[in-house]
Amino acid sequence: MGHPRVPSPEILRGVVRNTHRRCMPIYEYVCDDCGHDFEALVLGSDSPTCPTCESVALSRKLSLPKVKSAKTHGKAMRAARKRDRAQGESQMRERIEYESSHDD
Repeated sequence: MGHPRVPSPEILRGVVRNTHRRCMPIYEYVCDDCGHDFEALVLGSDSPTCPTCESVALSRKLSLPKVKSAKTHGKAMRAARKRDRAQGESQMRERIEYESSHDD
């Protein structure tokens, strides 16, 4: 029985990139002039501008990392089932109302 592999510090920091897909420097911003929230892909020394008013007066927001685990997946699936069940019940009520009002 072998020892479990410990991820390298680079992997834990998210520095190592998949060779098929590079990490994209996408940042979230809010425009100081018009208040528009948006995301921008920033490459090299590029400076983003607001897509609404084209202002360069921007504040970069703190982006939260996307976490995918068995727990978050399960939570998302439960929410989806609850949503689907509610939509199904609503559609069933509408169908029953339609059929009762169009009784031939």
